[in-house]
Amino acid sequence: SSALGTAPESSALGTAADPLQHAQRQRRMRAIQLAVKWNRPLVVEAIFKEQHNPKGEFTKSHQLALQYALELRRYDVIRLLMGYQGFSLQFVNLCKLYLVPNDGFLDSDEKLQKELLTNQGRIRDTTSPRRSYECFQDVIGIWLKNIDKAEGRPGVLSLSAFAETAPHFAHLVTWSVFLGEYSIADLFWRECDDPARVALLGSHQC
Repeated sequence: SSALGTAPESSALGTAADPLQHAQRQRRMRAIQLAVKWNRPLVVEAIFKEQHNPKGEFTKSHQLALQYALELRRYDVIRLLMGYQGFSLQFVNLCKLYLVPNDGFLDSDEKLQKELLTNQGRIRDTTSPRRSYECFQDVIGIWLKNIDKAEGRPGVLSLSAFAETAPHFAHLVTWSVFLGEYSIADLFWRECDDPARVALLGSHQC
């Protein structure tokens, strides 16, 4: 199933008691999904302008769109979403990003692919951001730690996975660099608390 069908609920939207409202919400989410897929940030923006959101919160719709845009590596949509008030990475499923086929380094690493396959149930469980991040630490964090050990550089790549307690911009920089998506990596790098350290981390990956 797509990211737009599996992300967690947000208090900003709640659960629709009115079937008509629920149907409208579902149609809006399908429209957002298509706009993200076709990389149409102006359409995504227009849909959000129609959404009743007087407090300007980063709602469930924004969270779902962000996860989907990350999975599809839609730079323009990601940049748009990062500009919204209250932007948050809290509900980003980091492990799920590594599940997306990329025809590159990540796909070619047999140990990583085996761990992703073994833990698919945990990875696709979006009921709790905390459990999602713990899964990231157990699967991707350990994988990064093993790379560090093999390269004789303890903690270089894996440190941020265990130093944080929730998704962080540095995690997305690491993921983007692995994919060779340097423009996306730059977006996230500019938001890091310690850009110099993260830049060095990226140079080690390269």
